[in-house]
Formats: sequence, structure tokens, C-alpha cells
Amino acid sequence: MQHYRKALEIAEKLGADRLISAACNNMAVVYENQEQYDQALTYYNRSLEIDLAGSEIEDLGISWHNVGTVKRKMKRYPEARQALLTGIATIAEAKIHYITTVSYLELSTLESEIANYKQAFDYLKLSTAYSDSAEAESRMQEFNELQFKLDFENKEAVLKAEQEKRDAITAQTIRVNQFRSYALGVGLLLTLVLTLVTWQGYRRKRKDNQLIEARNREVVAKNREITESITYAKRIQTAILPPPSSIIENFSEAFIIYILKDIVAGDFYWFENVNGLKIVAAADCTGHGVPGALVSIVCHNALNRSVNEFNLTDPGAILDKTRTLDVAEFEKSAEDVKDGMDISLCAISGSEVKWSGANNALWIVIHGGSLTEIKGNKQPIGKADKPVSFQTHISECATGDSLYLLTDGYCDQFGGPKGKKLKSGGLKELLSEIHHLPMVEQKKSIESYFHRWKGDLEQVDDVCVIGIRL
Repeated sequence: MQHYRKALEIAEKLGADRLISAACNNMAVVYENQEQYDQALTYYNRSLEIDLAGSEIEDLGISWHNVGTVKRKMKRYPEARQALLTGIATIAEAKIHYITTVSYLELSTLESEIANYKQAFDYLKLSTAYSDSAEAESRMQEFNELQFKLDFENKEAVLKAEQEKRDAITAQTIRVNQFRSYALGVGLLLTLVLTLVTWQGYRRKRKDNQLIEARNREVVAKNREITESITYAKRIQTAILPPPSSIIENFSEAFIIYILKDIVAGDFYWFENVNGLKIVAAADCTGHGVPGALVSIVCHNALNRSVNEFNLTDPGAILDKTRTLDVAEFEKSAEDVKDGMDISLCAISGSEVKWSGANNALWIVIHGGSLTEIKGNKQPIGKADKPVSFQTHISECATGDSLYLLTDGYCDQFGGPKGKKLKSGGLKELLSEIHHLPMVEQKKSIESYFHRWKGDLEQVDDVCVIGIRL
């Protein structure tokens, strides 16, 4: 900040508006990182005033984006939305796609924070579309640059060959006509030619090394950009998921184990409290990483609509409606999309447990330690060849009984002394041994067992395990 203030002082003495704007913008970034949003907004606004008076559309677009971002962090959502939309409109004709991409992504975050998930998802799709456009333009520019370099190198090679041919003819003529008189001169000429060839080879090698270094820097920068984008996507996915504490506090004892294979996940947990009826689920969407995360947003939204919009509370009916909404969403695509999810879903009211599952099961461990497995329908939430209605299972449990909902990531993990799958038997045996422990201690034991089993092997899938003691 000390250096930025010095830069601002110099820029003001010079009367250089763009340098003043840049210094203000840099100071605002520091304040924003320190969560001093009022100070950050002051300097962002000053930068914006200067850019409004200038002619640089790109600078103006960035300033509107910065003002919108910090106002969003200050919870001034209408003002933030207006600033971001103004910035997008300002740069629309200039087609500065990278600014449009991040502004739509910021709008998606804003709408998600105020639970306007439909609009958030629409903005996320617009951000992706503009990101693809920016990527295409970048690739075309890269192609044109490489084509120019290739044409230049080809022309240089032709000129070099012609020059070497002329040099060879000249040298031959000198050797034939003046060999005796100019032997020393010929030797000097050959030395010169050799030096020239060596120097040209050195120069060409140096250019090649410079080109390789430049491409390596591009690859590193691109990887960094991709990682940053995926990390930002994780923030969006995390904002959609309820905090674990909001689930755990609704039960006498409970835990959630959520171990991601990548930065973002296809697995997710879900919870709704409908007039005292506690509905909880562990879901596993098709794939993992970014593809799985995108599918999880669609499926998470379908579950919310099934309960909150269609007022369904029976687990089987919830899964039927969720499947209908999921298929309808993916049928909008021109391609045949069969992505969906496997899920274990409970509706708990006192000692009564209603449950339904798609490919996943429910495990009930009674107070004495015996484990009962209730298996779900052998079909996913999504397209199926012969779909049937999901069955609702009703169980009367006693105080102290434990419920376990999980995806397949835990049991599918390779490891152990022979590098084999853990399978459900290993986890069932562990639960029978530790069922009497408090849920907090059970969570530690289950996590520790998973990491010991996995060892140094790669995690194969996302892991989601929910434990509830009645």
C-alpha cells in the first residue's frame, strides 16, 4: 500500500489520468483483500470516474466489474447487480469477452447468495458461453502468430539455401581460377563461411529455445487460469450446499463426511426441514470434478423444487418428481444426455423413518450392534430403459438406533495391503464395532479408516457419508 500511495502521488503530479486510475484500482484491491470494503469502494469509484471521462472501453468495463464485485461483498445486491450489468452493456460492442465472462460469473455468485438459483444458473451458463468465445479468439490469435512464425522461418530457410548455393559457386570459381594465387584467401573465406553457418545455427537454436520457453510460460499461465476458474466454481458449489452444522443441529447426534476427489465434486449432501419433518440425502451425480459438479447443480435444484415447489414429502414421490425434472432439464439439449444421480433419501419424524433410494442403500444399526441394509431401486435419477416408481420403505426405529446414508465412493476406494477395493463389507464391519461411540468419534474413526486403507493410492471418487443417531 505504501508503494501504491507513492505511485498515486507521482501520477497526480504528472496529471496522468490512466496512471491515477491504475493506482486507485490497485489500492482498492488491497483494501478488498483486507475486507475493508468501504475504503475499497471509495478508490474503485474514483477509478471509475476517471475511466468514464476517458476513451478506453476495456478500462471502463473492468472498473464497473470491480465496483459491482465489492458492492456484492457489502451485501448491496441491487447496486452490485446494476454496476455489473452496466459494465457488460458498456463493453458489448467491443466484444471484450474475458471481462464479460467474469462479470456474468460475479452475477451468478450474487444471485446464488440471495437464493435466486434459477437466475444464478442462467448467468453461469452465459459466463461459460463467453468464456468459450474468449478461448476461441485466443486460440485463433495463437494460430495466426504461429502461422506467421512458420512462414517467416520458411522464407528464411529458402534465402539461406540460395545464399549458401551462391557462396558455394563463388568458392568453386575462386578455387578453379585462382587456386595457387589465392590459397590463403580461400582458406580465410572458408573460415568465414564456417563461422557464419555456426553463428546462424546458434541464432536459430536460441530462437527455438525462446519459443519453447514462451510456450511453457503460456501453458503454466493457462493451467493457473483453469485452476483459478475451477476454484471459483467450488465457491459457487459450496454456496449452494447447506453448511454441515445446519443438518447436524437438527438431530441429537449426527456427522457428515465429505471428501472430494477434485476441487469440485459430483457428490453432494442435501437437507430440508418441512414443519418438523427432517428430509436428508446423500447423492452421487454422474462423474466427478467439473462435469459431476455441473450435473450436481441440476439435480440439487430438482430436489429443492420437488419439496419446496411441489410440496412433496414422501421419499419415493420426491425421487419420482426429481427424476422427471432432471430428464426434462437434459432433454433441452440437442444431444442424448443420460446424466443423473444415485441417491439415498430419508424423511425422519420421531421414531418413524421413511426412505427411498436410487441404486444406493440405507444402513440401520440398532443399539445392540446388528446392521440391517435396505436396498433401493436398481435405477438412477435420470433416463432409464424401463423406469418404475421409486419405492418408499417405512421403518420404526428406537432411540439410540443409527442411520447411515452414503454414496459409493467410500466402498469403491482401492487400497489395503493388496490394493483392492474396500467394498461395503469392510465399512459394515467397522460400523458394527464403533456404533456405540458418539457420532463425533465415529466420524473420526471412519475417516481414519478410509485414509489408512487408501494409503498412497489415488482417491478414485468423491466420498459422502452421513450418520444420524435417533
